[in-house]
Amino acid sequence: EERKDAHHRVEQSRKAAGERLRAELEALKRAEQTLRAEIQALDEQYRHAVEHQEAQQVQARSALEHERQTALQAHDQEQAERQVGQREERIRIKEERDQALGKAGVDTATLNRLEQELTDIER
Repeated sequence: EERKDAHHRVEQSRKAAGERLRAELEALKRAEQTLRAEIQALDEQYRHAVEHQEAQQVQARSALEHERQTALQAHDQEQAERQVGQREERIRIKEERDQALGKAGVDTATLNRLEQELTDIER
């Protein structure tokens, strides 16, 4: 009888331990699923953050490129205007010189031709 009781207690203890282990296993599985879901959510957040940052970088590069192009165009326009102004100033000075020399009796046509020939030779 004692042996039966001992055997019965061992069996009950074994069953109880088995049930506890199964319950713990189920709890661990649920915890694992919860952690996997959290990890997946964090991965998704990370991917979105990286995509957002990359989009911002592309947009910033585009804005900088646009700004650079605008600055280059402004510089080119300014340089062209300066060249036109300088050309007009040279023409005005030459006309004034030709008028003054013409009043002094200098043949400006011959002088201009000679100056042009000198310029051509220097090139």
